[in-house]
Amino acid sequence: MTLRRILLLFLLTIPLTARDFPQSILTIHPFPDTYTSPLLPHGTLRLWYETYTLKESPTDSFHIGISGAATPLAWRNLIALRIYFDSILVVGPLAPGDEPASVMEWWMNAVQYQYGALLGVRLSPLVLAAEYSRMSFHPLRWRIRDDLHLTDPATDRLGLLITTPPLSPLPWLTIIPSLRAAYVDLFDYWQAHGLPEFREDAYLRAGLLLTLPLHPLIHPYLETWNDLLLFPDTTGYAARFETGILLPSPAGGLRLHLVTNTFSDTQEVEEGPFPMTTAGFGFTFIVSSPGGR
Repeated sequence: MTLRRILLLFLLTIPLTARDFPQSILTIHPFPDTYTSPLLPHGTLRLWYETYTLKESPTDSFHIGISGAATPLAWRNLIALRIYFDSILVVGPLAPGDEPASVMEWWMNAVQYQYGALLGVRLSPLVLAAEYSRMSFHPLRWRIRDDLHLTDPATDRLGLLITTPPLSPLPWLTIIPSLRAAYVDLFDYWQAHGLPEFREDAYLRAGLLLTLPLHPLIHPYLETWNDLLLFPDTTGYAARFETGILLPSPAGGLRLHLVTNTFSDTQEVEEGPFPMTTAGFGFTFIVSSPGGR
């Protein structure tokens, strides 16, 4: 085994291939809250929408997604199993020559699925989690323009997440930092044949969630991540910046936010590297048990 492959196997974590879609650290965190039961102590469901009215791309006008996660097993708030599943609909603008299917002038371009499981261990002051997960991107139409065609990458991954329990250094501030690194091409490691290819091998990600519970009814927040992408012959980047307010309730909450996403390559376009930046507005309905997150 080459030194490079050993290094990539050491750098393990959560997926970004072809493109990572919004997934709060609280969705995949093994300990998003204090558990009071060993059996199914926590679960959450998120329904979210983002419209890129400030800056759209040739493939992205808006997204609709649903994200579910649960902790089926936990032991004394020291070890926990977390599972999740995401489904995202990618809707884009009409291309030259397209005829809209209705008065709504856009086309549904693709669906992406993201799902996996994490086994987390609390080693104060840190939380470490090993992950096995998969992602698949499924175009609903292949041609966006004559010079732009979607492809259908899929990944099989192992990972390691380093984070902390929610920290409150001040009464009005909650912080969750995270660091992730990933080897994302187990299909290649297993020498699988006939599967869609993508271009990324690994990445390193730094994430941060800041929440300011200044008032019982309004919590300003900021959630961001920044990625260094490792390709076979070069490097790339990806980043997400989301800020807004959380309106908490006993059963969950509502996020209203501004967002920007940027990628040096979405890895979804057949013709080669496809850089993209989007910016707009969104909201997320959150149902969470035992407490709103």
